[in-house]
Amino acid sequence: MTGQLYLAVDGGGTKTHACVSCEGLVVDGYAGASNAQDVGVQQAVTEVKRAVQAALSELEMAGVVVETDDRCPVAFTTVWICLAGLDSPAEVATMRTALEPYLHVFSSHIRQMPVDSRSALPPASLFVENDALLLAAPLLQIASASEDKPRDGLVVIAGTGSLAMSVRAHHGQIRMTGRRGGLGFLFGDEGSGYHIGREAVRRLAYRRDRGDLCPSEVERGLLLHYGARDVDELIANAFHLDPSLNTSPGAAETLRTRVVLAAAVLPEPDPLALQILRYCAGELATDVAGLVKDKGLSPSAVLCMGGGVAAQRLYRAVFLEELAVRGIKPERVVLVAEPARAGVEAISGTTAHVDV
Repeated sequence: MTGQLYLAVDGGGTKTHACVSCEGLVVDGYAGASNAQDVGVQQAVTEVKRAVQAALSELEMAGVVVETDDRCPVAFTTVWICLAGLDSPAEVATMRTALEPYLHVFSSHIRQMPVDSRSALPPASLFVENDALLLAAPLLQIASASEDKPRDGLVVIAGTGSLAMSVRAHHGQIRMTGRRGGLGFLFGDEGSGYHIGREAVRRLAYRRDRGDLCPSEVERGLLLHYGARDVDELIANAFHLDPSLNTSPGAAETLRTRVVLAAAVLPEPDPLALQILRYCAGELATDVAGLVKDKGLSPSAVLCMGGGVAAQRLYRAVFLEELAVRGIKPERVVLVAEPARAGVEAISGTTAHVDV
């Protein structure tokens, strides 16, 4: 194969998504969870390998012959591995060390060297980072137009959890300059699926305590999904995660969030659903505003968003309104629906991000 290969991997608590690019052709491969804090380093590496091999199989099915050998499975030009759970330099270093024997990266002239010689060389362009940084991939293309001038931006994740980051793109690399949140559902995750689901149950409990009997689609939807007769039974099921519901904490929060979002987009939106969304989105907007102030960023900095909750049009609209209230009006908002694909497009020089 004469074309250059580029690889980006997005690994989280549910799945691992690998994207390989070769001369404009982009293929995908998937595997299980690769959050090292949840599954351990070795299992995370195993899932990364599986996802990469799945993508390479797709490449071969497309008629591209991939050169492999035992010492260097694939000669990639650039590799960008971003995994959840890599929250410290030590964790990044451990994961990089574990991946290096498999993901060797060679420039074109090194590829011409004998295998015995090149196997002793370290990967030249292997970047291992936290998964949140992949969402900043569109900023690389934006910064490339600025030549040598660094470009600052914001990254906001609103999925099962949440995180806000300030980032800087310069010389083809992304660096985190600050962060807010990412503390998990016990201590934070404002504006996330966890937060929305938790707030829905809390507000139903408060309504019950006040004797508020006004009908609510949020209440009706949650009672239906939990098979509960009233709010007391709903809370018992939600709190104890009744095994008969066959659910996990993350799945339960996703269910509650969907109920709230569905109630908010009805022809006659449920006022309670709208209140919940605005409150939760506002909490996340407050984190972003604090980050902008602390780091001296422009209030019009480019904003890259990702996560299942952020993918919902209504949520994004409410969130941007809450940012505006706090003086933050991004000049450009980019929804990154598939971080691995955005990452491989950035490092290979193709673009397909979506402005919203």
